[in-house]
Amino acid sequence: MPNYNYSCPSCEQEMTVTKSMGDSGREENCPECKIIMSRIYSLSEPLPDMEPYWDEHLGYVRSGRHREELMKERGVRDGAGDNERRIIEQKKAHREELFKNGWKKDALPKWLSIEKPLR
Repeated sequence: MPNYNYSCPSCEQEMTVTKSMGDSGREENCPECKIIMSRIYSLSEPLPDMEPYWDEHLGYVRSGRHREELMKERGVRDGAGDNERRIIEQKKAHREELFKNGWKKDALPKWLSIEKPLR
């Protein structure tokens, strides 16, 4: 949930309130004066790029943009094949469960086919 900053026009106390975007229009009262506080609008802080780190496949990576450049240079994709492998493993486990319960191989639903080779 987002944070909203408020300032009291009377005692100049400031506070930050965390609330849903749907409640962003709700007024906040000063805990000291009990009067309605003014909302402070400010620019959000930009997110910093990744910290440098060592990747066993890419080597030294300085930033997110540098990582993308290294991957493009080496012709690799982020998590290449991981999702496909996971789906095949899930299908295999489901097929084994069906076989245990008496299903025949030729009676399996088409969506359980794992004939597609890995890339």
